[in-house]
Amino acid sequence: MQRRNYFRITTSVWPPLLCRGKLVDKTEFQFEIKDISLGGLGLFTERDMSDVMSPGDILENVEMDLDEYGFFCVDMQLVGQADSKVVDSKGEVKVMKRLNFKFPALSASQERDLQQVIYELERLQIQKRNRFED
Repeated sequence: MQRRNYFRITTSVWPPLLCRGKLVDKTEFQFEIKDISLGGLGLFTERDMSDVMSPGDILENVEMDLDEYGFFCVDMQLVGQADSKVVDSKGEVKVMKRLNFKFPALSASQERDLQQVIYELERLQIQKRNRFED
């Protein structure tokens, strides 16, 4: 059983929220953000990263592009990698790699701004769900 210290919100499929930066081996990456909290985030990629990164590795100055909510520059520490089944736009099931990261240190202003984004994403999800139910 996993215990979370922070509320985690799943991000919308469209527009995708992206995370960009440099891996430990200095190659550039861009992954899709699956979910986010004040504690960290989950990213999706088709690439197996076990040959490039190990749990505990830190990626510095990673840019989170949260679309209309702005950009955040953070450090992220890899917690782990796992396979995740996803249904694509054609209705086909494919296996993606889910990379789980934690934020080793957020400034007070980053934490406050990120919390506002998380609240807004949650508000939009509730609004969509209520429209669907009506």
